[in-house]
Amino acid sequence: MSPDSLDAKQKLARLVRWVIVLVVLSVVASLLMHFVTTGTVNITTGNSATAITISSMPTSASKATIVGKGTGSLNIRVAAGMYVISVQNGQLQTDQSVSVGWLSNKNIDLNPSGGAAIEPVLYESVQNMAVDATRIIYLNNDFNGIEYINDQNQDAPISGQQYFTSVDWADAQYGVAQALSGKLYVVDGDAAHPLVSPISNSNDSHAAFAIAPNKTIYLGLGSNVYRGTETGGFTQISSDFSSSDHLVAANDEVMIVNSGQDGASGTATVIGTDGQTASKNFSAPLGGWTSWSESGQYVVITVGAVPELFDASLKQIATIPELGAISNGVWQGDNTLFYYSAGQLWSYNQAQSESNLLATVPDQKLIQGITLSPDGSYVYVTTSDTNSPSYPRAAFRVGLRGQTVAADISTLGDVLPIDSPTYTAGLRNFSGPLTIVVSVNQGYDLGIAQQEVEDAMQGMINLNDVKFDVEQGD
Repeated sequence: MSPDSLDAKQKLARLVRWVIVLVVLSVVASLLMHFVTTGTVNITTGNSATAITISSMPTSASKATIVGKGTGSLNIRVAAGMYVISVQNGQLQTDQSVSVGWLSNKNIDLNPSGGAAIEPVLYESVQNMAVDATRIIYLNNDFNGIEYINDQNQDAPISGQQYFTSVDWADAQYGVAQALSGKLYVVDGDAAHPLVSPISNSNDSHAAFAIAPNKTIYLGLGSNVYRGTETGGFTQISSDFSSSDHLVAANDEVMIVNSGQDGASGTATVIGTDGQTASKNFSAPLGGWTSWSESGQYVVITVGAVPELFDASLKQIATIPELGAISNGVWQGDNTLFYYSAGQLWSYNQAQSESNLLATVPDQKLIQGITLSPDGSYVYVTTSDTNSPSYPRAAFRVGLRGQTVAADISTLGDVLPIDSPTYTAGLRNFSGPLTIVVSVNQGYDLGIAQQEVEDAMQGMINLNDVKFDVEQGD
């Protein structure tokens, strides 16, 4: 072999060795980088039957991706970032958001909780509900009227009745409602009267309105927003309003929200009673928002399909561990948010970055609206059926203090509501004696209808324990 050939082979061998060294170094560097830029998450549940899923936190630009699953416990190394951990055992589920940093080691003990009792309150076309200790008041879509149920389970319409299309409540005694004509009314106690305001003589059918718990009223029409009360008058606070904007009222501020149309990103502006303002342009259209927390400190806005927690200056505080949009919600204080997804009622604890599934409404109904009793003992929800999701059908409540559901109520859930060709039968179960409500079609005998309902319940409950309210329907 010539010296030249030998030298060429040696050079090739050295080159191969260098390539191997570089490849090894590259692999080692990659492994080291992966190790340094990832963290370990160790999840325990204390129950071998509990299913665990860890998913990437969705953003307005990306959907959630499942990165790991386990049962009972799970140990996994993931890239640094935000994640949602879901643990589920039967009907119980808890979700928690977790931030994983470089070289971090997260030990999380997460047990599913919740499972509160749910009971029917009213089988009627119920929306825009408010409640206190003495009554529950709502818009009945069957006749576009506002009616209430007192603490003896008796129902009555408010006086000065109009055909109303929506209502916003400060509490169960005071609110602002919009009539079919577009005119705005104040609902005060058991009566409604016209609201006198700067837009009273305008074509206000497209007016936006909202009312704060302290009864401050906000109005938006044309390009103007007004703040005031029916007794103290109104002051213009903005001239930057559009017909597609919404108002979200708190005692000390109002948020003007534009959800974004035709793919445009959403915007929000907060105007305080002190004259301070804060504005934000979001990265995507807005899929919904909650009410303000009790002190007006926090609000949840869904950006794209991601629910995010903001403060009153519209600074993002957290992302809710919910793998979907939150379109509505109500706060208990400044820490606990109650919200819904399809037919499920959830609570979010801000301090723990944790959401719990509280209850699921029966018969595959969809939750449409939500309110909280002033003493914090119940969450009330209005619902619709899956075959007519835009039309309200019933109201339920979920006990927050370990309340149980009476045996008769549970039993009636297997029978009611009844929707026959000649009558409908439901119940009123707010306070006082349980009442079976029978609405009879024109031309059909009231007594026969009641007897048919009693026959359907015979042997299931003691009929002496319930009242019957039989009335002529339309």
